[in-house]
Amino acid sequence: HGSQQGASLIEVLISVVLVGVVILGLAAGMLTLIGTSTSTSERQQIQLALGSFTESLKAGAYETCTSNSAVATPATYQAAYDAWPSKWTPPQGSMTSGITRVEYWDSQQAEFVDSCPNAGDQGTQRLTVQVDWQGRSDTAQVVIGKLVSQ
Repeated sequence: HGSQQGASLIEVLISVVLVGVVILGLAAGMLTLIGTSTSTSERQQIQLALGSFTESLKAGAYETCTSNSAVATPATYQAAYDAWPSKWTPPQGSMTSGITRVEYWDSQQAEFVDSCPNAGDQGTQRLTVQVDWQGRSDTAQVVIGKLVSQ
């Protein structure tokens, strides 16, 4: 018997299996990376939308709160904002934005409260807004104030 020439069938099969496992591992890693990148991009889009929405709200009309609980609510702010011609519009058609909460500054308690203070509107409110897109959602808060003329 001379020296063995070439690779046996078993050696070839083992090589093919090992190469296949390596390629599958690389493909799985790429799919994970693509999924993570998409998720990060969606979160960034929502954060940008929240920033644009809150900045736009600062330029909108201030709703003075009164003892009437139907004034200066998320619904009244949203209606006024929706009617405003200069409002910010989400860049993606499926993205939605809305005002979910209004809190009122109470100088006696030195904090934001859920109902108009007994002393009346004190010129500062905190709005909580929400943006929804592609099954993801995030919120932000913006403090708005009434312009005081001197």
